[in-house]
Amino acid sequence: MRARKHRASVRGGRGLALVSLALVGGFATLWGGITSGCGGRTQLTWGPPQPPCFVDSDCPGAKNLCTPVYCDLAAGADAGAPRNGGLCIELEPVDCDDGDPCTEDKCEPKTAECKHEFLTRDNDDDGFRGPLAGFLPGAPGSCGDDCDDKSELAYPGATEVCDGVDNDCNGVIDDGATYVPLLNNPVRLSGDIAPAGPGGLAWSGSSYAAVYTGTIDGFAMRLSMLAPTGDPLGPEGPIVFQNGDNAGGPVVWVGDRYGVAWQDRRTGDYEVYFTLLDENGNKVLADQRLTDAVGFSINVTLVDRH
Repeated sequence: MRARKHRASVRGGRGLALVSLALVGGFATLWGGITSGCGGRTQLTWGPPQPPCFVDSDCPGAKNLCTPVYCDLAAGADAGAPRNGGLCIELEPVDCDDGDPCTEDKCEPKTAECKHEFLTRDNDDDGFRGPLAGFLPGAPGSCGDDCDDKSELAYPGATEVCDGVDNDCNGVIDDGATYVPLLNNPVRLSGDIAPAGPGGLAWSGSSYAAVYTGTIDGFAMRLSMLAPTGDPLGPEGPIVFQNGDNAGGPVVWVGDRYGVAWQDRRTGDYEVYFTLLDENGNKVLADQRLTDAVGFSINVTLVDRH
């Protein structure tokens, strides 16, 4: 049906009121404005009518399923009156609030699916989240109770061990630990390789493996196996048999062998290497290169996960 427009004007005072009447699809609609004497226009409170809809997709915003709309073909029609199209009706928006202040709630417009993302992270993968910035672990509103989210050895309820870490997150490090002086005198491990520096110490249940770095024509790692009393079980010896500086030496016992890692420049710059030792300190694995990076790879650490 073609629209028929009728325009009328009313003069009075210093302005001109313009009113337009249109017949669209059986509906009479009215809009207009007021012009000032200088040619300006002041808009009235009514505007062009909402275009009629025939299917839901005709409605503005229909693609956003989080704020659903539908086309009501019967809306606004008088009984028995002819209709050519309907009106768009807004429905209740999707409510994704899960009631948890520690999640960010979002609605996916294409699917109306609710997504809930935690505001805090579990950086050490121990199952406990760290607190929000500016909050103490476990405090109201903190959304996390891990007192050290960089260490998997520390989380609420963990077993406290004497390792210099607040394992159970109760605010006390090494609960009940008593530090006493050794009954025996310190034992020198390094030979004539001064200056020497510590690398690592591991206990197998029957002996210690002590790894350290000395300086003889460059840096080189050395190994000493020790009895429970700290006395050497034999002469010290090298771990690496390659030409090039090597240093570091964190060492761990994993139940039936030792693992040792270090930094090594046999290829020109420092890269990280790894090997295995048996319970007596004998090397049982060829050196394994772990890194291949631009620049130096140094200061390696080892973590026992068994």
